[in-house]
Amino acid sequence: AEHALSADDPRVTPALAGVRLARWLATPAVSRSERVEASARLADLAVRHLRDDAWVDSAVNDAETGVGDLVLAASLEHVLSLVQQRRDAHDLEFAASLAREGCGDPVEGVVLLEHVLPQVVVPLARAYPTLLLVLDGMSAGVATEILAQAPLEHGLVECLLSGASERTPALAVLPTVTEFSRASLLSGRLASGQQEYERKAFTQFAQSHSLGEVALFHKKGLDTSRQGFELADDVRLAIADTERYRLIGCVLNTIDDALDRTDPGGTDWTADTVKHLAPLLRAAEAAGRLIVLTSDHGHVVERRRGAQRGTGLGGRYRGATSQPEPDEVLVSGPRVMTGDHRAILAVNERLRYGPLKAGYHG
Repeated sequence: AEHALSADDPRVTPALAGVRLARWLATPAVSRSERVEASARLADLAVRHLRDDAWVDSAVNDAETGVGDLVLAASLEHVLSLVQQRRDAHDLEFAASLAREGCGDPVEGVVLLEHVLPQVVVPLARAYPTLLLVLDGMSAGVATEILAQAPLEHGLVECLLSGASERTPALAVLPTVTEFSRASLLSGRLASGQQEYERKAFTQFAQSHSLGEVALFHKKGLDTSRQGFELADDVRLAIADTERYRLIGCVLNTIDDALDRTDPGGTDWTADTVKHLAPLLRAAEAAGRLIVLTSDHGHVVERRRGAQRGTGLGGRYRGATSQPEPDEVLVSGPRVMTGDHRAILAVNERLRYGPLKAGYHG
């Protein structure tokens, strides 16, 4: 990496990722991040995912791109196989805890997605003009990549929630698909719906919490037809008008769209690769707005090592019509938004219930 030609050498990024993963594998099982295995509390496991496994997933994406150097490629293959075993164990552990704790009542130490607006955004918006950015489909791994660079490039300062000592996890609604998770996030309660419902529910929520006039922009609303402008006029003007709009929400779809058409695992996720994100950060900075960056659900990358098992209700979930297999989990409760409030979710990242895509909601 210190060589003068390293910037143009495609081996460097995968190799550095391999070194990070090897160091993670060498971490003793009794380390702070692994102590949660004895209790397996959902909050502990969610925090572990943010603190450690999200970085692991980011490094896996870099290492999985591969290299032409056969010796280095074989080394990466060996490391990645060991990482997969460890991450599989973490996923199974998290799924079991999710089924016990995450389908109904609030969980101490975790913000439920439907509570992000009332518990997190409302107190901030009352104190500061706020811009809520919802990156549809953004996993915790992708978030670590974006947040590793965005503050440096845009002069941002990352703040923690009051009383927190590290980033706070938010738990998606189940099954983790846009129709349920994004609608619940933007309405401040368990709900399902599409964009029109989200706009109406977002406005009603703001009115019920005395936040005044708000605006919510989706994918098409962010695009501009004016030459030379990076944001649509109504978006740019709304962000700048901090007196009229205490709270503005924007939904960015680049990551979610990549699951169908491109390569979510091989993409170098930055503020510039997520369409509209960098212009929105610049506009918020100019207006002095606080930025809340979150997601509605994560995603699973298709790495061509999985298999389809029947046909489900979605790419990563099926109806609870039979007993779950060892790589699945049965969830039931009010936060499970299917008709009967029950579903079987795929736990293993290599399992899917639908046609092959670049990635899947999960």
